[in-house]
Amino acid sequence: MDKITVRRANVVLDIKPEDKEFYMSQGYSVIDDTGKVVEEAMSVNANELQVQVTELKKQLADAEKTIAKLTSELNNRNTKENKERKPRSGKE
Repeated sequence: MDKITVRRANVVLDIKPEDKEFYMSQGYSVIDDTGKVVEEAMSVNANELQVQVTELKKQLADAEKTIAKLTSELNNRNTKENKERKPRSGKE
């Protein structure tokens, strides 16, 4: 018989594979034979999800600022290099 082991806090259950999604939606994580988490539980706490969304939005904003800064630096460097290049004559 196939079974999946799930854990939430100190509760460990052996369940049927077809029941996995239900238990994960209830906060259980799938664990292997050694107790290591192999699939993290789905969060059921709306406040926890909102905190995650806020943190991810902050990370995205920081990444966008970094991209803008690096793009500007690259454009400035390319402009400077283009000005320093000698024009090519048609006779080489």
